[in-house]
Amino acid sequence: MVMSTSTSASRSFLKEYLEAQGKSFDVMSIDERRSLYRKMGYEIVHEISNASIVTPYALISSGLLSHDRRGIAYDDLMAILTAFYDYLLQRKVNIATTLLANKERQYGTLLLLLGESNIISRMVQRRTRRKMTSTKLFIHLKTTRD
Repeated sequence: MVMSTSTSASRSFLKEYLEAQGKSFDVMSIDERRSLYRKMGYEIVHEISNASIVTPYALISSGLLSHDRRGIAYDDLMAILTAFYDYLLQRKVNIATTLLANKERQYGTLLLLLGESNIISRMVQRRTRRKMTSTKLFIHLKTTRD
């Protein structure tokens, strides 16, 4: 039953779309049909893009996955997230209000949740140089092999 409703809705959409283009599907050449499919595909992707919202979770996931190694220094991750965030603002992408309100707090909360769910782990590396110790927080993305 669901398939027939979906199929009739698709046919109705296609019929309305073709009427708006001013040309019947039956008289279109193969190249015109390909062009139509491409145009419809772009329009669908554009509408999905307009309806999508960047969430804090999506931004952090993108930051972690954009790094070429399994571990990343916390400061490096924050730099990547800042670059992504600034780019998204510049492109006027829809961003979740929770991220707009306080992104640093959202980042911290989500990193804690990812750690609690065993998706990431935090490692502290200490370096001693001339009797000075510096502490860096590293985030390690876990895999099924870990």
